[in-house]
Amino acid sequence: MKGKFIKKLVAYAMTVAMVAATPMTAFASEFADNFWVSDGVDEHDPFDTGTGTVSSTNTNTTVLDELTKVKGITIKENDKVTASTVINLSETTTKTLVAEVQYEDEKSITDEQKKAIEEKITWRSSNLEIIRPAARQGSRAICPINAYNGGFASITASIDVDNDGEADYMARVMVMVKNTVTAVHLNIPDNKLYAGHTYDLMDYVSFGSPKEFDVVTFTYKFDGDDKKQKLANKLVTKSNDGTFKIDKKLKDKDALKVTITATANGIPATAEVVLSEGYPVTKMVMDNKKPAYAIDEDYKKVDGEWKLLPVGERKARTLKVTATTKSGNPTTDDITWSSSDNRIVRIIPQEDNKVQFEGLAVGKATITATATSGKTAKVNVTVTAKLLQIKSATIKNDKTYSGKTTPIVIERVPKQNTDKLKVVIDSKDEKKVVKAKAGINPVITPVNDLVTKLNYDGKEITSVKVEPANKKLGIPAETVKKFTVHQSDVELTGVKGVVIVDKKTGATGFTSVDKKTVNMNSNRMATYFATVKDPTKAPGLDAVSWTSSKETVATVDDGRIKVIGDGSAKITVSSVYKNAKGKFTTKKISFTIKSTPKCEEIILKSNVVTVKEGKAATINIKQQSPKKANDTVKWYTYDKTTGEMKLIPASKTATNKKLTIATTGKKAGDVITVIAMAGSAEVEAKIVVVAK
Repeated sequence: MKGKFIKKLVAYAMTVAMVAATPMTAFASEFADNFWVSDGVDEHDPFDTGTGTVSSTNTNTTVLDELTKVKGITIKENDKVTASTVINLSETTTKTLVAEVQYEDEKSITDEQKKAIEEKITWRSSNLEIIRPAARQGSRAICPINAYNGGFASITASIDVDNDGEADYMARVMVMVKNTVTAVHLNIPDNKLYAGHTYDLMDYVSFGSPKEFDVVTFTYKFDGDDKKQKLANKLVTKSNDGTFKIDKKLKDKDALKVTITATANGIPATAEVVLSEGYPVTKMVMDNKKPAYAIDEDYKKVDGEWKLLPVGERKARTLKVTATTKSGNPTTDDITWSSSDNRIVRIIPQEDNKVQFEGLAVGKATITATATSGKTAKVNVTVTAKLLQIKSATIKNDKTYSGKTTPIVIERVPKQNTDKLKVVIDSKDEKKVVKAKAGINPVITPVNDLVTKLNYDGKEITSVKVEPANKKLGIPAETVKKFTVHQSDVELTGVKGVVIVDKKTGATGFTSVDKKTVNMNSNRMATYFATVKDPTKAPGLDAVSWTSSKETVATVDDGRIKVIGDGSAKITVSSVYKNAKGKFTTKKISFTIKSTPKCEEIILKSNVVTVKEGKAATINIKQQSPKKANDTVKWYTYDKTTGEMKLIPASKTATNKKLTIATTGKKAGDVITVIAMAGSAEVEAKIVVVAK
C-alpha cells in the first residue's frame, strides 16, 4: 500500500463506516465486510492459515445475555495494552495479539460466560495485502497476525453485542511492516501540482518491489531568486513527511518550480515539478434536481415470493455533477462526494464526476459534491420503501396476560417500509379495530390494550389480523394464529438498569431508573430488569408489560431496549395484579430513552494547519456527521516512524470541538500528526511547523 493507512481509511469512511449508526441492510453490510476483510482460506497464503472473521457459534442465549454487561475491549501484546507495533517483514514473521474484554462487574461473569463472549470477537485487517489475521485454533480472543508486504495497516478487534452484524465495541492497533528498500521511485503525473490542493506525496512513491516499505523523508528545493523563495514560503506549506499544500492564490504568472526528493533507506528519488494555477471550478450543477431511491424496486417476485436482488442486479441510481471553469478547459480540481446521513443514503463515488447512491432506510439525506476550489453542489435524496407484502404476524409464545400490551411481531417486505398498519381483533362478542404504530422496526404494538377486559385464565383469542391502513395497496392481511390469555397477581415494584461507572464511588452494578432519562446512541441495545413484589409467584415477570411511546426511536421486548433512531421515547413498564381487596389494579413505571446518532464522520475545518516554531497549534472540528451526533472525541498523536499512537487526555485544550497542542522542540519542516476518533469515525490532521 502506498501512502498512509489512515488517510486511505478516511477516504473510504465517507462511503461506509465500519460501525453504522442504524441497522444495515443486507447489501450495505456486505459492502462493509468486503472492504474490511475477506472470509475463507486464501490460496496464496504462504502460512496456509487462512484469513477472515471468526464469529460465535454459541447458541446459549442465557450465556450470551451477559453481553449486555460488556463495557469495552482492548488489544494487548505481551500483557500490555498496545497502541502500535512494528514488524520486520519475513515469511515467518508473526505477532500474537490478545483481545481483552472489559465488563461492568467481572466477578459476576462465569468462566463459561466469558468463553461464550470471547467466541463473538471478530478480527479484521484494514489491508489484507499487508497484514492478515490468521485462523484461530483455540480462543477467539487470541489472534496471530501475519506480515505479507511492506506498508501501514491496522488490526481491529470488535464485539457485536446485539447480533445485528455491526460492532458495538472495538479496539484498534496500527501496524507498520518494514522491509528493506532496494530502490525508490517518485512519479508525479505530468510533473505538475495544482493550486488549492493538499497532496500526500507518499501517494506517488513506489519501491523496488511491492513487498518493500520504509519511512520516507521528503526535501524541497525551489528555483529562482529571493523573491521566488519568499513567494514559495508564502504560498506553499511543505513537510518532511510528504504533506504538500498549495494555496489557491497561486497563479500561473508566479511560475514556481520545485525539485522534490524522496529518500528511504538512504536511497533518493527526485522529481522536477511545476506548481500551476490549473483550472479551478467556478460553477457546479447536478444533473438531477430531485433524485429518489425506492427500496422496493430492489425486490423481485421469484416463485411467488419477494426476493432481494443481488447487488449487481439492482437498479443503479447515479448522479453526475457538471463542473465548469473560467477558461472552459477541463478542471484540474478533485471532486469529492459525501452523504449527510450514511444511515439513509450510502454513496459510491465513480469516475467522470459521477456517484452511485443506495437507499438504506426511509428518509431524506443530502448528497454533496465538493471541488478542491471550494465550490459545492447539493441535492436532497428521498428514500421510500413501498409495502409489497406483510409476510408474517406472530405473538410471542402464543400467549399473553391480563392487562399486558401484547407485541405483534410483523415481518414486512421490504423491511424498511414504514406504512401504517391496523390490527383487527375478532372475538365472540365484538369486532374491535385497534390502530397500530408505524415504525422501521418490525415490532408493532397496538395502542390500546388487547386483553384488559379478559381477566379470567385461559381465555382464547381466535382471530387477530394485521393489514395495511391503506386498502388501496391491495395487500392481503396476515392472520395471527390463536393465543390464550392468562391472569397474574404479581405487583410491579421497580425497574433497574446497568450502571457503567459511578463517578463518585467508582462502583459498578445496578441502579433504579424510575423517572430518569437514559442517554444512548442509535443502534445500541441495553437490557433493563423489572422487579416484582413476590418473584416466586407464577407467571412472575412474564406478566410485566413493556411498551415504547415511539418505536421509530426505540423498541422494547421484555426489557431489552434497542435504539434505532434519533429522538426521545418513553418506556413504560406495567403489570396488572390483584390488590389487597382482590381487585385488579394497574401499576406503571416510566423512564425516557434519549437517542443521538453515533458519529460516522468527523469533519475538520482544515486537515493541514501551519504554525510557527515555538507556537501552539489548534485543530478545529467543524462538525460531527450526522449533524446531531455529539460523541466524545478522543485525540491521539501519531508517530509515523514507530507507528505509535498516544492518547492525549481530555482537558480544556483537548475537547469535542478542538485540540490545542504545543510544538515545543519542533523545527521548521517537522510535522505533528494528530488523529481524532469519535463513535465509529476517525480523521487525521497534520500540523506543519514553519520558520518564525
